[in-house]
Amino acid sequence: QSGFANDLIKAGGVAGIGSHGQLQGLGYHWELWAMQSGGMSEHDALRTATILGAHAIGLDTDLGSIEVGKKADFSVFDKDWMTIEPIEIMDSETVMTIVDGKVAYER
Repeated sequence: QSGFANDLIKAGGVAGIGSHGQLQGLGYHWELWAMQSGGMSEHDALRTATILGAHAIGLDTDLGSIEVGKKADFSVFDKDWMTIEPIEIMDSETVMTIVDGKVAYER
């Protein structure tokens, strides 16, 4: 399944990341990791998780990239989360979450 998404993106198609709420957001990271397991590059996985997903649901003018005038909800980790196993994200020593352009959580 994740190999199909890689082929779709390479052909110019649109895909997004989704989860069903397992483990309070960790499921989303598992889905992103699965995309990369199917051969998707880090850059394409990040695009799928952000701007392409927003485009797929018709919200790319408001979400999906960090630009003036868009909603800014994102997290910053102290590790390169695109290249590590999903469970290691929970071991991150520093996490900052920005919601509506303001720091909402910091550890």
